Amino acid sequence: MSLALLLGVLLLVAAVQMPNRIVPGIFRLAAIAVPAMLVTAYFTVPFLIYKAYLSASPYLQRWKYDSYGANEILGWLLKGDLFDHGRFPVMTILLVIGIVWAISKRTESAWLALVLFFGSLLVYFGRPTWGKLADLFPLHDGLLLHRFSAGVDLGAILLIGLGGEWIWRQCAKLPAKWSPAIATLSILILMVPALHERYVYYSSNAQMMHETSSALAADHDAAAIIATLKSLPPARAYAGLRTNWGNDMKWGSLRFSDLLTFNQIPAVSPPYQSLSLNSDLIWRFNDNEAADYKLFNIRYVIAPSNLKLTTFFAPIKKTPRYTLYQVESGGYAQFAHIADWKTADSQRSLFDQNLAWMFSADPAASRFIRWSYLGTDPGPGLNPWDLDGTVINENVKPGQIDEIVRARHDSTLVFKMTYHPDWHLEIDGREHPGFMVSPSFIGVTVPAGTHVVSANYESNRLKDVLLILAPIIIILTLLFGASLSARLEQHLLRRWPIAGPES
Repeated sequence: MSLALLLGVLLLVAAVQMPNRIVPGIFRLAAIAVPAMLVTAYFTVPFLIYKAYLSASPYLQRWKYDSYGANEILGWLLKGDLFDHGRFPVMTILLVIGIVWAISKRTESAWLALVLFFGSLLVYFGRPTWGKLADLFPLHDGLLLHRFSAGVDLGAILLIGLGGEWIWRQCAKLPAKWSPAIATLSILILMVPALHERYVYYSSNAQMMHETSSALAADHDAAAIIATLKSLPPARAYAGLRTNWGNDMKWGSLRFSDLLTFNQIPAVSPPYQSLSLNSDLIWRFNDNEAADYKLFNIRYVIAPSNLKLTTFFAPIKKTPRYTLYQVESGGYAQFAHIADWKTADSQRSLFDQNLAWMFSADPAASRFIRWSYLGTDPGPGLNPWDLDGTVINENVKPGQIDEIVRARHDSTLVFKMTYHPDWHLEIDGREHPGFMVSPSFIGVTVPAGTHVVSANYESNRLKDVLLILAPIIIILTLLFGASLSARLEQHLLRRWPIAGPES
């Protein structure tokens, strides 16, 4: 996104500097950008289509979404903290030299470096500077504007290189016998503070990784718990949070909940990215409340062996360091009573109302809310319920959950998976419409009797088409890209002669 914005700025600069080169520039840019957009569409298009289902976490630090503002960032830059925090500002000095040299050179490469750096810097200022204008960005609700620092860094690298070029050119004025050696030595001396700081940083990281790896390898109790979990029937596991006793089970910065993820054990744990609509509810999870374990289908709990847990925890395996418990989870699906129908016109509205529902007595009583999220549900409809219905059998596979259920009356079945349009519900092999229920789970109406109810995740067909298109575009570019580029260049030179390489 930042590159697309900066390419537009470059075209604007070209239009001002060389008006008769703007059209050839657009053609050349299109020749590169269009294939690149088609190749990456498999990744970008689903984000745009399903942006309503990509959560913007209410708990993530606000500065990550908003960035820091011009005053703060420019202050870091002028003090040398932006590129040389905690060390002699050698990179900042080279950057300043590079900016002055780029302005004096006025070559295309110099303009590219300047536009990339200052264009990214402007975007990096974020909402404190631009306010509502920041909402013009695609996916602006969940866009982390502080990450536009990457474009600033990329532009700075080019300008720092130009600063080094200026030093080299000054040394070239010395006698030819000594100029290369003096230029090399000068640049190396300037780089010593940065190289030393990076060496210390990476050495400390390597040491931390080694110590964590050694501690984990020596923890045979953890290995025993993981082996036991892999042998048990499928369900989600819970190893605490960073804010409770889960923080006591770790090796360096690696926690037991991370170990569950690494071993592909389904877990309810602190998310690495809060992309699903209900992922941040974990931070309000009450590990002393049985209803919360049932709500999220947590059947297995790992805790320190010296921790005293309440009565509904049944120990399965005990080691000197950890104890594996089992609790009543109710499985991946349960019968529910739709007690209300509500609307939510934003992610934050949905999250806040689901959080209030989670803190109420409704989850323990199997009372759920049916949601019309952003107008996706046309009306409350009929929501039959029979809490005496039973799940006879459950089969869980990647992207698919099959339930054999029986109920005397029409009823509502809730799958404890985050709602998404790509989840498809089938009853006895026939597709039925699903709907969103609290806390952003999947609900479906099931007729009376015994039925096989399945939830299948199938990605949008468009994604399959884009996935096939990407390698075709790559192959066509490799086979014909060079010849088409040459023909385009010849045509541009005939139509706009001044667009060719400068003599």
